[in-house]
Amino acid sequence: MKLGIKLSNRLLSLALKELVLSVLPSGWKVYEGDDVPRDVDVLVVDYPVLSAGRVSAFKGAKVLVLDTGLSVAEKRGCFLLHGVKGVVQRDAALSLLIKALDRVHKGELWIDQETLKELVTVSRNGRMAPKGVTPRERDVLFLVCKGYTNKEIASELGISLSTVKSILGNLYRKFNVSGRSMLQATVTRGQLLSL
Repeated sequence: MKLGIKLSNRLLSLALKELVLSVLPSGWKVYEGDDVPRDVDVLVVDYPVLSAGRVSAFKGAKVLVLDTGLSVAEKRGCFLLHGVKGVVQRDAALSLLIKALDRVHKGELWIDQETLKELVTVSRNGRMAPKGVTPRERDVLFLVCKGYTNKEIASELGISLSTVKSILGNLYRKFNVSGRSMLQATVTRGQLLSL
């Protein structure tokens, strides 16, 4: 099994590699930084790396985000827009990190208790997003939030411009908004809670 570590801070990335090497079960190979091969099983990143889109080259990897001070909205975005499999708190015990790596590797989601409490608390007090957003709609939503034009979205996803417009229409209806800027605002203000 292959584990990749790509953090925005190289020193932290190297330190995390040494730390997990000291406790991971045998059979795991750990790579860091530019040495991470594209076929890793699990990829540990921080939010700057994730939001910059630098994980897209690791197509089959299950992504685990190291929480370095994320807001609740950013944590939701990790799961909903970026498709990560887990978030680990910055002050988590090493045993929890190893448990998270194991669970994510098995294809399960990892949400520690503190993150779960934050998300549930906000869900009770915030606006719930509609259910039933498809994976393709999620792809389009992610690119809209990154500022892509319809033409750029079509090119990036390999779909027609009319398909992009149709998907956007579906998203507007599902989120009860009247246009692109309202959709972006709903998502980026942290009102997107559950898809």
